[in-house]
Amino acid sequence: MSETIVLSAVHGIAPRSDELLKLGADYERGRATQETFTAYLVQEADEWLQVQREAGIAFPENGKLGWQDHLRPLVNVTDGFAPDVDNGTVTRWFEDNRFYRQPIIVDRLQLDLTKFEQDFPPTGENISLLSPRSFSSLCANAFAELPAERNIVQLYGELLFCLEQRGVKRVTFTEYLPAALHGEGLDSIKLLADWSPDIAFAVFAPGGQCDVPYNPTSNIGIGLEGAVLNKIATSPEYRRPAFKGKEIWHQAIDTTNTQNTKSDIEAHLDIIRELAPARLVITHTVDLECLPLVVVKDKVKQLGELAAKVAEKL
Repeated sequence: MSETIVLSAVHGIAPRSDELLKLGADYERGRATQETFTAYLVQEADEWLQVQREAGIAFPENGKLGWQDHLRPLVNVTDGFAPDVDNGTVTRWFEDNRFYRQPIIVDRLQLDLTKFEQDFPPTGENISLLSPRSFSSLCANAFAELPAERNIVQLYGELLFCLEQRGVKRVTFTEYLPAALHGEGLDSIKLLADWSPDIAFAVFAPGGQCDVPYNPTSNIGIGLEGAVLNKIATSPEYRRPAFKGKEIWHQAIDTTNTQNTKSDIEAHLDIIRELAPARLVITHTVDLECLPLVVVKDKVKQLGELAAKVAEKL
């Protein structure tokens, strides 16, 4: 009998109602009060958490519903960014057709604790963030005394301490840059893991390849897409990372389309037999925000059912 624990998790930005999107934009522009926005936000977050609880999700997340993009909530509560971010350069967001205002780093970054308490959106026990490398790559750096990624890492150290005080137990980082799983992409996150030993981390690299061995620390789970993970598990010639006794996040539910994708239970059992992780966390691929809520609810239900069936097979 395997000693692997099978769990399930939801990560990233959840679908937001049109009302919440508009209210969030109005709040950022000073046309709605914080009290009005927060009340509506808490209501939708509670509903989203309930969807996950009903599906039996082990690690539900509040869905970052108050986030208009992945950057602004942190930029808004941090000293060291240029103050006129609303007038910053409009930049394309990764590989889709959305755009964002590029923050400019002008000094050493430091949380404004008063602003953090007042303005940083509510969080549950789990939260998703950009990796330090991805965050720094989306900023313009006008501060020559400190490399942008190092500056962001120090800021994240402060952020994680404050999030821990709010009760956050897990953080999932998304790494969009190449070589995320080749060692260098993990360096900053390993440093944060050393600073925050009471928080569990996971790292996702959409489309990331695992071409060389790597050995994540015990409190860093690695999220891998099905094709890569299955290749590791089923190809003896493929150099494997040291996953025994660690945590794997298997991105088994496809959230890039509206189809009701199913996942092979035997594939999960093969992964467990071959790699013997301490925990197999079954999750989905990319953020859920672009799918209709009715489709997302179905996929979350599939996710919970799949994890339960794999656990039962063990």
